[in-house]
Amino acid sequence: MKLFATSPDHVATPYRCIPAKPDLVAPANGFSLPVRRAPLDWTDSSGATRYTVQVRRSTRTGPLEVQTNVTNSSYLTPRLAGGNLRYFWRVRAC
Repeated sequence: MKLFATSPDHVATPYRCIPAKPDLVAPANGFSLPVRRAPLDWTDSSGATRYTVQVRRSTRTGPLEVQTNVTNSSYLTPRLAGGNLRYFWRVRAC
């Protein structure tokens, strides 16, 4: 297994390790809020040092309500509009 890439001038540089994609645990995408703050949970990703969390309103490409970086594999959103609105979320390991 190669741990370093070699550039044309033979300078060794470390390969970038890309963590595995985390799986969403809860709530399911398209969730409606019974409360104004939603606890989001996902699986740990080996090698991740942080996670980027995004929450969008109405559709997967709808208005961005939350975008933040966290170091844990869970996050409690700030207050979101409740009612009959649906929210979609995703997490990227970094």
